[in-house]
Amino acid sequence: MNEIRRLEEKVKKLERWKKNIMSIEKRIQEIANTSDMSSVKTLKRIQDALIRTHNILGDVVELGCFQGVTTRFMCEVLKGLESHKRVHVYDSFQGVPEATVEDEGSALDIPDGACCSSFQKFASTFEGADFPLPFVNPGWFEDTCPQQLPDRISMAFLDGDRYSSMIVSLETVIPKMSKNGIVIMHDYACLEGAKKAVNEHKHKFSVFHEEGNQAWAVI
Repeated sequence: MNEIRRLEEKVKKLERWKKNIMSIEKRIQEIANTSDMSSVKTLKRIQDALIRTHNILGDVVELGCFQGVTTRFMCEVLKGLESHKRVHVYDSFQGVPEATVEDEGSALDIPDGACCSSFQKFASTFEGADFPLPFVNPGWFEDTCPQQLPDRISMAFLDGDRYSSMIVSLETVIPKMSKNGIVIMHDYACLEGAKKAVNEHKHKFSVFHEEGNQAWAVI
């Protein structure tokens, strides 16, 4: 009898997941229509990664959150999955750091200081949300990530833009990743500094895929 109840609860949960995921699919298009920073392909990759890592130990991190549109989407997916994972975000809130020689030759030109937001703007993105604000860690990655990343990470979205930011992201995040965890590296194809940093760490991934402007990998 207990086994029957467990199976019934499992079926009900799967039905709730299906309903929630259908709702999230609609949100993907809504977000892509209103945000220049979040494409349908990126949001679908994030959704897929969160679903795949649902039963893997660890929280979710985003390095480079800008105004929080992608962050809120990740929180919405986790809520739809009835997950207890928390989202931790990291951003200088001072814009993109100064470019170095490693960043030269990029197809996309991002000036120093671009993509600058504020914590207040980030927090306003979550107005009306029925889930708590994620853990926010303001500051340059080299000052926050070595001490403030969660102990275990199941999924990471890295959007540091510069070589210097991506190197710190990879060097601090990868050791915290659980086995079969997923790392998404944004702007891999269009920012030379980010691509160079990722290529230097490719040997640490068991699976690596390029997909449009981004790359994703499995630990």
